[in-house]
Amino acid sequence: MDPQAEFIESAHYPLIYRDKDRPFCMCVTFNLPHDAGTETMQLRETDDDIYKTLYRDKASLFNPPATYIAYEDIKEPRLPRDLYSGKYIPSYDYVKTPESLRERQIRISQTITGVDRFIGHVIEKLKELDIYDNTIIIFSTDHGIHHGEHGIGGKCFLYEEDLKIPMIIFDPRNKVKNHKVKEMVVVEDLAPTVLDLVGLDIPNHMQGNSLKALMSGQEVVWRDEILLEQMLDRQNYPKSEGIRTKDWKYIRYFKRTEDPNDKSSLKWAIDDYTEFLLNSWDPEYKNVAYEELYDLVNDPSEITNLASNSEYADILEQFRNRISGLIKEFSRPNHEERILDLPRTARNNFK
Repeated sequence: MDPQAEFIESAHYPLIYRDKDRPFCMCVTFNLPHDAGTETMQLRETDDDIYKTLYRDKASLFNPPATYIAYEDIKEPRLPRDLYSGKYIPSYDYVKTPESLRERQIRISQTITGVDRFIGHVIEKLKELDIYDNTIIIFSTDHGIHHGEHGIGGKCFLYEEDLKIPMIIFDPRNKVKNHKVKEMVVVEDLAPTVLDLVGLDIPNHMQGNSLKALMSGQEVVWRDEILLEQMLDRQNYPKSEGIRTKDWKYIRYFKRTEDPNDKSSLKWAIDDYTEFLLNSWDPEYKNVAYEELYDLVNDPSEITNLASNSEYADILEQFRNRISGLIKEFSRPNHEERILDLPRTARNNFK
């Protein structure tokens, strides 16, 4: 559970052996607390006592979420019921009962503590090398995850549990401290933010917006909507796309293009998967299976689907038209190929 000691001790080597006359960029990635690790992890004799007792003495604090649905109680709504009807990733079976869910929540909390200690070690090394006050630190992740909310486990959905992620940016030059923003930011904002913070130009074709002004507490005209998409159609995950605004969320689900029980049809190879994604786009949405509409102001937990409520028919139609327009705007004409022409030496490095 605790990152291996040798890994912790070696993490700062790039800092020590960097070119002192040039800026540096160091990326550290963690597998934990992914389910692949928390499912099978074992206590070792060498683990700190904190990992043998931490959170287990507070098990009563780990209760199922308010929107939890036990597997045996799933009848409606449609998504969790259909999700379990075919091949499903077994590593998320822990959400099926409150007892197994509590055990996994404890393990996840323990591994997050391990990650926190690791980051603390790197920060201490930055201070020791006297470069902490000249180093930008960014902590984020690629997705959220369901822990039984809506009766679901996993990450491939467009509900808030999967969309919201931690995003912490430390810039020692910024005089505004402990500043939280409510604007809708996305992972695509990180690349232009890094370029902006280090004084480099942001290419016009780059997606995302720099967060530098938001970080400084400035008034900024910001995006008022986000296009959402989840195009995996394997292991019984439903393909879906949607729009999120500050007040509303609209989601539409596609009819299946393959049998979720047929393992031989899964698109595992990169080339096959890319072709599959391109061919699955349907700007006119003739293959929509069903829709969801949520009032995030009055229903932040996304419990009441308003898509079939006639009182919200106008809002539903507005989102239908908007998402169709966005998909047409972002889709490639005739799925034209865009090939990155790497130098021969670079291509050889990827073999």
